[in-house]
Amino acid sequence: MQISSDGQLLTTSLIITFRGRILEVNDIIIDTGSSHTVISPDILEEIGVVYEYGDNIYEAYGIGGSVPIYTKIMDEIQIDTFIVKDIEVDVGILPKDHKGLLGLDILLTYNFIRPSTFISSLYKAIILYLRIYLQKITFNSL
Repeated sequence: MQISSDGQLLTTSLIITFRGRILEVNDIIIDTGSSHTVISPDILEEIGVVYEYGDNIYEAYGIGGSVPIYTKIMDEIQIDTFIVKDIEVDVGILPKDHKGLLGLDILLTYNFIRPSTFISSLYKAIILYLRIYLQKITFNSL
C-alpha cells in the first residue's frame, strides 16, 4: 500500500468499482480509530452509488458526534495491487471534506496491520495517556 502523509494524516488511494463503474479516489485517510471503512456519498455518487430503498441505515458515532450512514456492497476495492471483491462499505458524510476513511474492517481483515502489533501499540498509547493524565491530576492538586 502506498502511503502519503501531510504531517498530520496518513492517506492512501483506492480504486472502487460499483456495478461495473470504476473510480480512483486519492487521499483516503488510513484510520485505525474507525471500525469500518467509510466513503463520502459525494465521491461515490460519481459511479452511481446512491441510497436505495432497502439499504441498511445506521448511526455512526465518532469524535464529532453522530451521523447517519448506509451500507453498500462494492464490486471491488483495490488498494495498490490488492483487490477485495464484494465488500460492504459505509457511505456517510465525513467532516472537513474528507473523501473517505480506510478502517479496521479492511486493515485488520486483510492484514494491512497485524492485530498483535495494533493491540500492543494501542495498549502503549493508553498507558502513556494514563500516565500523563495522572501527572496532571497530581500536579493540579498541589
